[in-house]
Amino acid sequence: MKAPKLIKRACDKAPCLIEKNAARIARVDLVSHIENNIAIAAVDNPRIKVVWAKKEVSLLMSNPALIGDTLFGLSERSSGQFLGLDAKTGKALWLGQPREASNTAVVKAGDLLFLLNDDAELIVARSSQAGIEPLKRYTVADSAT
Repeated sequence: MKAPKLIKRACDKAPCLIEKNAARIARVDLVSHIENNIAIAAVDNPRIKVVWAKKEVSLLMSNPALIGDTLFGLSERSSGQFLGLDAKTGKALWLGQPREASNTAVVKAGDLLFLLNDDAELIVARSSQAGIEPLKRYTVADSAT
């Protein structure tokens, strides 16, 4: 069976996901953590082009979440600090305080972020290019999560 043709579409904002299903992947921009760096790579089968890479921050201790043009996550630098990066350029828009968490799972819902830290704290925060504004904090377990 012949593989379906790849459909090319322009992305007006990076990173973006387009036509992701079992039959077609036209273009996927991805975030990668390589050797204590964070990088955005554009995948346009069969080529991969690094759009930007930064050594100043990384996302080793969390998954990223994209809201608008801002990439949110937790860097292991400074013993765990939340961060916001310009997704188009990689420029650090803001860095949180040191020792905010050791590991965090990040989920977005609209402009809200749900940050589940490994100390069983769930933070619901409003996101912006200037930072995150914690709205509510919950303890979700009696032990580490």
